[in-house]
Amino acid sequence: MTVGDIASKGWLQGSVLDASSLREIFPDLAVQDQDVGVLITHSCDLRHQNVDAEPSVEVALGTRIASCSVEYQNVRHPRVLDVLTASGEAYRFQAKGLVSLPRLQLASFKPDGAIRLGAALDVLLRWRGNRFLRVARPDAFNNALGLKRKELMSWLKKANAIVDEIRVRFDPRGELYSGQRYQAQFLLLSGGKPGDVERDTELSELALELSEILELCGIGAYGEYDRVAFGYLDEITVAEYREFIPFEMGDYLSVSGKEFIW
Repeated sequence: MTVGDIASKGWLQGSVLDASSLREIFPDLAVQDQDVGVLITHSCDLRHQNVDAEPSVEVALGTRIASCSVEYQNVRHPRVLDVLTASGEAYRFQAKGLVSLPRLQLASFKPDGAIRLGAALDVLLRWRGNRFLRVARPDAFNNALGLKRKELMSWLKKANAIVDEIRVRFDPRGELYSGQRYQAQFLLLSGGKPGDVERDTELSELALELSEILELCGIGAYGEYDRVAFGYLDEITVAEYREFIPFEMGDYLSVSGKEFIW
């Protein structure tokens, strides 16, 4: 088996190992028929000629599900991700579901060509990367949002169709002193085309609704800025993007380490 065999079999980042292959490669795993493995190692590393420099590859384990849950889509939760593939299947990935195998072992198998991830691969890679980049939020900020959890979840279901990423900045970045309240600005980012009047209207309505929910939570506006702004992934600058942190709804989001489940 050689690196050339890996290339000739068509292995790339995003290629899929089916359940049968997973059972053969990982006999100690309790693999179910609906399970898959997605290669998340970069394509150039998969085909690197020096095996000693790149001896192994990483595989994200996923399970086919009936449909995606809104709270687990679009990188909203740090430990669970639901994606819809280009070929129409829904899969769930969990943070703990990551394994590796010797790279040359891929040469003995073929990718499952029936499953096409499409844009779901980008979401999966961003989700795995965000685990190392995420910023915890203070307990008091989470508790304030929790006052209107039902309304927030209802809003998320509507936003899911057109909002690809939610980011936030807030002050203070720690817990509150007596008499203080949080000031925050949420940023709704869409993957659509800037200048789409219909999309602009939908985003504007979503921003207004979220702003009203935040006001009910007792969260003030961020300085001179609106509580909620919106834009497009294709037009936001790197500098603007970095002023915000990812907004996720999960159980880790506490500076103190307190378990906080939405």
